[in-house]
Amino acid sequence: MTRIFDIWTASQKRLRRRVGLTLILPVAFALPWLIFAFFLPWPWLTAVLCAVVTAGMFCALLYAIYTELLPYRRTDRLLSALQGEEESTAEGVYLGEKSSFTMRDGVRMRVLRLDAGDTVKGEAVERELHLPASFLTNLQTGSRVRLSGSHGVMTGVPSETKITVRPHRGGLAVPRIQYFLAVILAAVLWLGGYEAVQHLTAPETVDVAVCTLAYHAESEAVLQNALKAKSLSLSFAYSTTLDDETLYQYLATYGTFEADLLLLPLSDYLGTFDGETPPLPALPNGVKAVANSEGAPVAAVLYDPAEPEYSALFSGIVDWIAIPKDDAYVLSLAPSANAAASDVVTVLLSALLQNDFPKG
Repeated sequence: MTRIFDIWTASQKRLRRRVGLTLILPVAFALPWLIFAFFLPWPWLTAVLCAVVTAGMFCALLYAIYTELLPYRRTDRLLSALQGEEESTAEGVYLGEKSSFTMRDGVRMRVLRLDAGDTVKGEAVERELHLPASFLTNLQTGSRVRLSGSHGVMTGVPSETKITVRPHRGGLAVPRIQYFLAVILAAVLWLGGYEAVQHLTAPETVDVAVCTLAYHAESEAVLQNALKAKSLSLSFAYSTTLDDETLYQYLATYGTFEADLLLLPLSDYLGTFDGETPPLPALPNGVKAVANSEGAPVAAVLYDPAEPEYSALFSGIVDWIAIPKDDAYVLSLAPSANAAASDVVTVLLSALLQNDFPKG
């Protein structure tokens, strides 16, 4: 009699090699594509291609796990548990397999039917023996056979019976939710990583509150280009009004809690902040500043109606924004200024001094 245990043991080397190969192949196929993706000139395309390839690799690995790895390991565990257990034999007419499979200890099992002459109340009763679906036999329906089993699992067949081991025949269906989760994981891994890298490498944005009646958006490009070389960027928010009550609300909310820089009339600066803003960094030569009670410069003067010659230093600013002619106009750090705001002040003042704005 040929024992199932012996067939399984003799197949171990081949089975391990097969399982290992099915797990390595998806990775080996995906790796060249992942390497290729990193040579693409567009980072977003790299992220998308890597996400697609990784999703495919994850799905292929899931398929290999459920169709090769799990059937192998669970069948090996089941047979190891039965090894040495008491066995019984049964002889009769082989009636073939049932059309449906059953599960035992996570192993997909074939159900073999045998007519051993058993009866219950005069009615013939079939015997059933389970065989891991990874095993294939050439038992002929209608032939007389002698089989052995242990705990309902077939452990031996006639010596002339051919038995082969095909782990994928005992493969399990991959739950669709796991395919879905694999795709989501790949998307989060690469697209989320891309967003994180973009966020970390993107220029730090400095929010600028500009109190003015009108402005030319084209002039912003001059200032943005000046900041780009410093890996910084500006985000402007214009009040477009000089109404006292509206402007006060604008400065008391956005200007105080969200903005990093302020451009506004001196009277509004003093009325709202009274010089209680962070000190400015070192200013370019010739630029006047408003000092706080401790003598530290807190607001750079960009326009002073009392000093036309000084205002000429920033004459081009009128090509960008409309400023009141009867009040000084200043630049200061906001109370909630971020760490980059001081660097921006220096670059911004240099750009304003150059007066390189398009004429409106």
